[in-house]
Amino acid sequence: ILDILGRSTADAVELGCHPGFDDALETMYRQERRREVEVLCCPDLRLGIQRLGFTLGHFTTLATGTPPA
Repeated sequence: ILDILGRSTADAVELGCHPGFDDALETMYRQERRREVEVLCCPDLRLGIQRLGFTLGHFTTLATGTPPA
């Protein structure tokens, strides 16, 4: 994620994923979803995003300029 963001020249970047824990989920993506949770919850990721000058936000922030309440 940091590599992608580090190469971006965009003002805003949307990353899509489907993180989750559900061992009963019958899909080939079950393990990937678990890994996405681990990556997205990593404190180093948040710090890296901030160091690259990005601000984490909600999609409505892009439309309104202010984060949701």
